[in-house]
This record gives sequence, structure tokens and C-alpha cells, in this order.
Amino acid sequence: MKTSCTYSNDYPKGSESLFLSVLSTERNNYLTHATSAALRWKQSFKKINSYGELIMAEFIVSDSLKQLIGSTVGPIITKVEEGAIQRYAKAVGDENPLYTDVEYAAQSRWGRLMAPPGFAGWAISPGHDLFHLVEKLIAAGAPRGNLDGGVELEFLAPVGAGDILSALSKISHLEGRETKMGPTLVTTVETTFTNQRGAKVMITRNTFLNF
Repeated sequence: MKTSCTYSNDYPKGSESLFLSVLSTERNNYLTHATSAALRWKQSFKKINSYGELIMAEFIVSDSLKQLIGSTVGPIITKVEEGAIQRYAKAVGDENPLYTDVEYAAQSRWGRLMAPPGFAGWAISPGHDLFHLVEKLIAAGAPRGNLDGGVELEFLAPVGAGDILSALSKISHLEGRETKMGPTLVTTVETTFTNQRGAKVMITRNTFLNF
């Protein structure tokens, strides 16, 4: 899984260990699960040409799947707290005092403990997350095998203690491809995080592979 990041000019760049709270163990377990039924489904698309070579058929994006482009889930409301920031920074081994030392952070230009890039706090409201969109794709005819194709992070504004974020996810792109796994649907899910002042602070673009 690859991760790429971009920053706005005023985002604190104190961490090289970039991990998203949304990239949890539960998510990875979910995404790496491919059932035997999905593998049998994949096998049905394999063909052999006259030279005995394996031919992979490209996945055709149906109209029912195309209709899901623009579908959204959320918003999920998260809260960024001092203790959560400190625990997260400790967990990823980032000792930047902006993330760990309340007094130091209070004297900085931000005046408060700041969140490591990619940390968006913890959910304080129930609701569907971006994986609900993957389930909708499968229900609409996408292959059941699923893998995490990586995430791109775009940081737009600082996030710190006390912020309340709203995360809204949508299917932004669907593409059928021919891969070694068989006919594959490549999906991009874009999640926009907005703070309590209405400012966009981060956009993540997750890629999912259904095969």
C-alpha cells in the first residue's frame, strides 16, 4: 500500500511518520479479506488464446455501478483532544513537542497542542464510514474480492486540540481494468474533513481494488 501526502504552506511539518486514524487495523483486516467465492468468480473470467496464453478480461463498469459515482456517506463527526493527540504521537513514535508537550505548544504560533499530520481525532457520532460505499459497490455488482490500493493525503490547514471535524466521503471515480487478479474495478473514494469553522483541513483519496 502506498501513501502520498501534500501540504499547504502553513501546515506544521514535524513528522515523517504519517499514519491516518482511518487506516486502522480493522480497516486493513476488512480490505485484505478475499473469500473463496470471490476467487471462483475471478476464475470464470479467464480465457486461453490459441497459443495457450492466459487472457485477462477487463472489468466492464455497468450502468448500475456508474450511478454510484457521487454517492456519499456521512458526515462522521470527530473530536481532536489533547490526550488523544499525545497517545497517537506516542504510538507512532513521534516525539515532536508540538504533539506531546502542552506548554511548549501553547507558546508556539498555534497556541495549542497540534495533531500529527493525518490524525483526525476519534468519532463522537454514529454513522456509516467510507467502507459502506464499498459494500454498496458490491451490492451493485462489483467483484467481492477487495484490496487496499493506497491513500493520498492532502493537508489544507492545521488541526489541533479542540477541533471538531466533519468527514464526508464520496465515490469520485470508477474505472475497469485488466490486472493479474482478473477483471478489476478500481474505485477512488474522496473524504473531505471540515472543521467547526467551516474550513476544509484535509482531503484523503482512498483507492480500492475489487476483483
